[in-house]
Amino acid sequence: MDTLKKTPAEVAQVLQLIKTKMPNVYKAIQKKATEIGDEAYSLVRQGVRGEPYTFYAMEAGHVVGTPFEGHEIEGDVAKMMCRFGCGFMCMWKAQAEVMQ
Repeated sequence: MDTLKKTPAEVAQVLQLIKTKMPNVYKAIQKKATEIGDEAYSLVRQGVRGEPYTFYAMEAGHVVGTPFEGHEIEGDVAKMMCRFGCGFMCMWKAQAEVMQ
């Protein structure tokens, strides 16, 4: 059994956290939804449930979603965050994968 999977109630708590404590991440999610439609919200829920390589975000000490551990982009993102700093960060499933 995958211990990373969250229950619907736990997912709802995380979504509420995003809406109330992570305003920039929430705006980024809304912007992504204007680009790819409701699939953006689906990706957020998938990441929050524990599905890898779908959605991962951090802001103001809060971290939500599932890390892209072992993904080729992981090192690049870490380097850029350290080099340039960031107030918030959102990682999404690759666009080509979303459109399939």
